[in-house]
Formats: sequence, structure tokens, C-alpha cells
Amino acid sequence: MQLSTGQIGLWTASLLGQLYLVYLIARNRIWEDLPVFSWYFIINLFNGLLIAATYIYWGTQATQSWSTFWALEGVTIFLRTMVSVEIWRKTLKPYPGIWALAWRLLAAVGMLGLLVAYVQVYKQHPTFRNFMFSAKPHLEFASAITLIVFLLFCRYYTVSLEPALKAITIGICFYSALQGLNATIVNHWSSVYVPVWRYMIVLSFGCTMVIWWRGLRVPLPATERPVLYPPEFYPKYSLQVNEKLRRLNEQLEGFLKP
Repeated sequence: MQLSTGQIGLWTASLLGQLYLVYLIARNRIWEDLPVFSWYFIINLFNGLLIAATYIYWGTQATQSWSTFWALEGVTIFLRTMVSVEIWRKTLKPYPGIWALAWRLLAAVGMLGLLVAYVQVYKQHPTFRNFMFSAKPHLEFASAITLIVFLLFCRYYTVSLEPALKAITIGICFYSALQGLNATIVNHWSSVYVPVWRYMIVLSFGCTMVIWWRGLRVPLPATERPVLYPPEFYPKYSLQVNEKLRRLNEQLEGFLKP
């Protein structure tokens, strides 16, 4: 089965949107502050072109097309996870104790998702494609949940999050949640949902790019370690939150090595 006219139109629109985002990354020198995100997006662009080429050459149902898609999907999920790590690290760098806990949490969640997927495919034919097919919804939902926790943490402790970092975080969270739902549905109703599943992949990524466009229109400002002023400089509520964050960081630094 070849790509339909509608699918080709969506892929073309997505390609143009990705090229515009590459332009924003280059113009605002985002790659200097967020190299992992920049590489993720560029590699994802080439992955999309390669997948489109396999669909055009072999068709959407060919074994070669499916194998290529899932191999590249594994690379994409890994790189997107590394983008989340980059965002967490850049934001929490002034708080080494909290960062030490955060990266352990991210690693544990990722390993749990892989373990659940391995258990599910253990009794089936253990191919890489089947493993990725099973692992994708778990990894996507895990990514979305950890990013929601991260955003709530920043909001509660009034941790400064630059507009670009917030846009990237919200975009990945939105995309991961939709892809987790999309993958869950296709796992249960693959015979009838596959055409819709392909549309949803492109549409959800298009919506994510719109979020990223808004956040990456201006360069990232230089980041400095936040100054924790004496109590008299803070209103009562801000002082309480700041002291909670300070104590939490100090306690975690005592238990964990950053």
C-alpha cells in the first residue's frame, strides 16, 4: 500500500514546519545552549525523510518499511529522553542535590518501562520490532508523567524556567502523552487503526512544533546560579518556599552524590 494524497500532504507540511524550526534553532543559536535538543530535532528530520522514502519505495505495509520505522523510532525515543534529561539538568544545575535525585528518578522510570515491555514480549516472538511495539506506550506515558512532575515541581518551588525550556518541556509532554495513547490503541486494534495511527503521529508532532515555535522565537538568556537573599528581602510566602527548596537541596546533597 502506497501513501495516500492526504498523507503526502501532511508529510510535506510537517517537513516545511521542521525546516522552519531548524531555521529558528540556527538563527537564535539554540544549539549552543541546547545541543541535545538541536541534534534530536535534526536527526528526527532525517529519520522522517528516510521513513517517507521507505513508504514510497516499498509501501506502507512492507516488512522493510515496518523494520525501518521501529528501528528509527527506538533512536527517536532515546534522543527525546536525552532532551528531557538536558532540560532537567539545565534547570536544576544550581541545585546539585535535587539534580542527583532527578536523574536517578529518570533512569528508574526508563528502566521500569523497558522491563514491563520485556515481560510482555518474553512469551511472544522476541524481535526488536515487537519489543518496541510493546515498549512505546509505556515509555511515552512514563516520559509524559515525569515531565508533568517536573513542571509541577518548578511551579511549587518557583524555580525559574525560561520560556524556551518551558515550551520544549510542554511540547515533549504533549507529544509523549498523545503518542502513548496512540500506541496503546494501535496495540489493541492494529488491523483497523493503523491508517489513523500514521495520521496521528504526524498531526501530534505538528502541534508540538507550534508549541516549540512560540518558545524558540528568541535566544535563550545566559543562566546564572540563583542568589538566595537574606530573609528580609522576601515576602513571607516566597521566603517559605525558598527555604523549603534550600533545605530539600541540602538534605539530598547529604544523601546522594550529584
